[in-house]
Amino acid sequence: MPLGRERALLDRYLAVEQLRLEGKLRIQWDWESGLDPLPLPPLLLQPLVENAIKHGISPSDQGGKLVISCAKEGDCVQLVVENTGAPLKDSRVLGVGLGNLEARLALWSEVSGTFTLAHEGEWTVAKVQWTVGAKA
Repeated sequence: MPLGRERALLDRYLAVEQLRLEGKLRIQWDWESGLDPLPLPPLLLQPLVENAIKHGISPSDQGGKLVISCAKEGDCVQLVVENTGAPLKDSRVLGVGLGNLEARLALWSEVSGTFTLAHEGEWTVAKVQWTVGAKA
């Protein structure tokens, strides 16, 4: 699935979430549009966004900001989903959605990729990085 198609799906999903959360969700995209044609496994980004809302923004009384970014440097592509909602409790314990994401990334034969989840200041940050053509 092209990256741009996943972004379009996320736009619709986020519109519903903004209605549901009644102003608690603020969204910022930081996206290089030239990356839209890049292929990736379907719904690689969506679980990161869903988890940021479910575990970060939704449980916070103040809500939070969600920043979704995509950038490419050389052969390395990086997707980042950050939120300022409720703090990350334990980045070592992955639920079903993120565990499946890691497994799908490991099976993606065309690339070498990694997934990280961490707390950085007031932000919970989920990153998926891959290097095209670097699978050993």
